[in-house]
Amino acid sequence: MLGFVDEMEMLADQYLEGGVAEEDADLAYEWLKKAADKGLVSAMCTMAWMHAEGKAADASSAEAVVLYKRAAEKYGSSAARVGLAAMYMFGTGVTQSVYQARLLLHRAAGLDNDAAMLMCGLATKYEARSRCHQESTRAYVQQCASGLASGRQSTRHWSLP
Repeated sequence: MLGFVDEMEMLADQYLEGGVAEEDADLAYEWLKKAADKGLVSAMCTMAWMHAEGKAADASSAEAVVLYKRAAEKYGSSAARVGLAAMYMFGTGVTQSVYQARLLLHRAAGLDNDAAMLMCGLATKYEARSRCHQESTRAYVQQCASGLASGRQSTRHWSLP
């Protein structure tokens, strides 16, 4: 039915992280695309994360937005909503809209996404704080979004600014 999509994603992770296989972002993306084409949403989110972080060949913020939107709207992915929210919050690949970011985060938080709930509060404070606090909040939100959107919640450790 879906084939070996989990194994495709595991292989892609090895190429991304340089674990068992030699680090190769192009091969990682190729395997992620195969898994995403077979319906694995976490692979689609990792592809979007690679575009957002500049790790994909021909990386594009616009392509990251397209992939995050597809995963969020078609498959209801909480991680994709968090990644897309970060892009809206900072105007990366889209027109900046903290309001839109908060809407996405609230939807993700409604799916019991603890980091999204925390980010909702931070997004609200982001608008009201001084420039200094905005930068530290922004850095933390980006760390959270990067970890969640890439599907690597369990391997990333974040600390409050």
